[in-house]
Amino acid sequence: MTNLAAGRSNSRIRNALLVGIVALTFTWLGMMMAGFSNQTDLSMADTPDREALASATSLQLNGNSPFKAVARQVTPAVVFITNTHDMETPRGLEFFHQNPLWERYFGEQESQPPRKKEVTSSGSGIIINSEGYILTNNHVVEKANKLLVVLSDDDEYEAEVVGTDSETDLAVLRLLDYEGELPFATLGNSDLMEPGDWAIAIGNPLGLERTVTVGVISATGRSGLNIGGGQGPSFQNFLQTDASINFGNSGGPLVNIQGEVIGINTAINAAGQGIGFAIPSNMAGNIYRQLREHGEIVRGYLGMVPRALDPAIREALELDKEVQGIFVDNVEPNTPASEGGLQSGDVITHWNGKPVELVPDFRFQVAAGQPGDKVTAVILREGKTRELRFRLGDRSEYLADVNRPKAVPESANFLGIEARDLNDRDRQESDNRVEQGVIITGFNENSPAAGALAPGDIIIAVGKHSVQNLSAFNDIMNNIKDGSGVILFRVFRNGRFTYVTLKL
Repeated sequence: MTNLAAGRSNSRIRNALLVGIVALTFTWLGMMMAGFSNQTDLSMADTPDREALASATSLQLNGNSPFKAVARQVTPAVVFITNTHDMETPRGLEFFHQNPLWERYFGEQESQPPRKKEVTSSGSGIIINSEGYILTNNHVVEKANKLLVVLSDDDEYEAEVVGTDSETDLAVLRLLDYEGELPFATLGNSDLMEPGDWAIAIGNPLGLERTVTVGVISATGRSGLNIGGGQGPSFQNFLQTDASINFGNSGGPLVNIQGEVIGINTAINAAGQGIGFAIPSNMAGNIYRQLREHGEIVRGYLGMVPRALDPAIREALELDKEVQGIFVDNVEPNTPASEGGLQSGDVITHWNGKPVELVPDFRFQVAAGQPGDKVTAVILREGKTRELRFRLGDRSEYLADVNRPKAVPESANFLGIEARDLNDRDRQESDNRVEQGVIITGFNENSPAAGALAPGDIIIAVGKHSVQNLSAFNDIMNNIKDGSGVILFRVFRNGRFTYVTLKL
């Protein structure tokens, strides 16, 4: 009995201790929670953006999304664009006809011209005023026979092209036969955007109309991107975003959290995820105004190839790290750059009084000028500072000349050799071992010279006659046009000089 009483006494003591420990624990937890509550209130009071935090909290509590208002505001101004255009396709067995094995077993077949058929492609656009003017990508509307625009209420209207600019991949359309006022979006200030800012993409990806995707601005000022299998637009200053952009989003808006258009979606990285690009609204707005007023873009032209001042060039030129500028990689002959005295190897530090640091910025600075404008540049040459003056040319004329098919001089048709004069880049690629001559660019069909000579060969002499330039080469060809026998060419090929014979 004594042992039993003692056991009961010990049990009561243990229970009492346990109750006490539990009570102390809850008391301590209560104090901690109270302290935490006080600290939370204090930090909220000290937070300068308290209203935004409170608003965000209420949005979370009542289940609303801050992007809903943006979508409701902008989506009515987003349009779906279909482009009907011609596409050339090979006829039947044309692929096999071009195969040497086909000719070997079945004989030479007459080549058939490609077949043309009408196809449609689609993209997006954004209405930017109530009169029916639409911003989109140039690649969405190029080569169009007919453009059809579907509005947010599913009404369809034909549209005409007001103007295009392939160098920024932008285009302006105008709706035809529309009466009344249209919902439109407002262009924002893309220069204010920073990495981490909200970004909302709206468009018609893969034919799915008016899709809304959300992300952030991942980076600004992206340039040097290879887009569409080529170098892409000449003037690049893209906003990068991880808001999902897919095929069909092209031409649609990228908007900020206030519902302002801060970019025109234009490109994706098909090999990656969350990497999309948009043309900044400030650039797009400038192009829109010029295209609407003039139907074309006019830009200044200098005629040189800029290059970044990388560490190797800095070391070679013995430039301090403090020196900022761009390296002149090449100067084209008979251009404003060459006429103003600019030389390959110069470093441009200032353009029209403004410092020059980045190649893309320099391109924009030159292009911002008008043909005929007088401009100045401060350069470094052999350690000395100089000031040069230029009169800008017209970039559109330069592009037209570059894209114009080059006619082969009649005198050169004798051998079917297509050639041009050497430029500074050609001389540099020969390590300046070749000072004069002509470079072969191609051959006419069935040219007897095609087997002996090759594109890229530099013809220095024909027989005993030196080739100074294309004019001299043509004169030589005229003199031997009716001749026969063997012609001896002195050429520079694959880094060495050699002779090539051609039997007439």
